[in-house]
Amino acid sequence: NCRQTLPILAFVPSEDVARKLSLVWGVTPYIVSFSENPEVTVQRAITYISAQKLLKKKSRIVIVSDIRASNEPAMTVQIRHT
Repeated sequence: NCRQTLPILAFVPSEDVARKLSLVWGVTPYIVSFSENPEVTVQRAITYISAQKLLKKKSRIVIVSDIRASNEPAMTVQIRHT
């Protein structure tokens, strides 16, 4: 079985992107307002999933995002503990 067993939650800035991602198996898109500061956007997403009880305490989450490095965006993969 090649299907993932853990949920994939995608936080996107628009309804258009959310609709497209809703067609991808196993991906659940959520619309959040994006900030110029990627960390602010990540914190909004974490706050949302915590409030919706989609995240258990002491969980590990994987975040694929951009960050600011020397005022330039850089793609990252982060593992965080809640």
